[in-house]
Amino acid sequence: MSDQPLVTVYMPTKNRLHLLKRAIASVQAQTYPNWELIVVNDASTDDTASFLDELTETHANIRVIHNDESVGACASRNKAIKAANGTFVTGLDDDDEFLPTRIEKMVAAYSEEYAFVSTGLLWVTNKKSKPILATDMIMTPDTELYLNNAGNQVLTTKEKFLAVGGFDESFVSLQDYECFYRLVCKFGTAKRISEPLMNVHVSHGETRISSNPKSVKGFYQFIEKHRDAFKPSQTYSMKSRILGRQGKKLSLRYVYYRGLSTLLRIMNR
Repeated sequence: MSDQPLVTVYMPTKNRLHLLKRAIASVQAQTYPNWELIVVNDASTDDTASFLDELTETHANIRVIHNDESVGACASRNKAIKAANGTFVTGLDDDDEFLPTRIEKMVAAYSEEYAFVSTGLLWVTNKKSKPILATDMIMTPDTELYLNNAGNQVLTTKEKFLAVGGFDESFVSLQDYECFYRLVCKFGTAKRISEPLMNVHVSHGETRISSNPKSVKGFYQFIEKHRDAFKPSQTYSMKSRILGRQGKKLSLRYVYYRGLSTLLRIMNR
């Protein structure tokens, strides 16, 4: 056994066996030696269940939770985190993949002073691979109300994840962003390292929540839940992102009148 702390990787999946195999292989290829993988099979109807059962027979550090009924990715992540044996937890979606040194470098960058650690990403299409979020950054509650600077996965302790209640299962999208925001609110700054250490695949033809029409509702849920924390400029940023998801642009007229009404509302408190 390694003397390095155990890291639990949680992975929800449903009916995407061809993608799941790639994601699992990327965890198995990690240079960090002490990890466990918990895959939550969210009531798949393809061959996912039998594949995972066979895998766990020969790999002691891979566990599977089978949901009898589909509960969604968010609730499945929470199940895995509660079942984790690791000091640290981090996630991976079944359509993405870790690069080999991801866990090793995230653990090395982590400190108790941080709410979590994240890294740059590679945005992978059929034609090219583009680095995103690929700069060093210290994140705060203030920075995170402008933009999700963490990406879709972070590494933190199981204790910290549970302390904020995990992912909010009432959200239809932005569950990761909203959870990471609560982590920095409770535990202070978070650290992003610039090196892209995960492939985010966006051209595989399967559904991604960011391309789903219901993803816009998640922004409104976020605004409503954390309304009192927003500054006017952060409200504009959020609205701009909503319009971006809808294929629209933020008009100067909207910015002017929304800014004026927000200012008057603050002055009249």
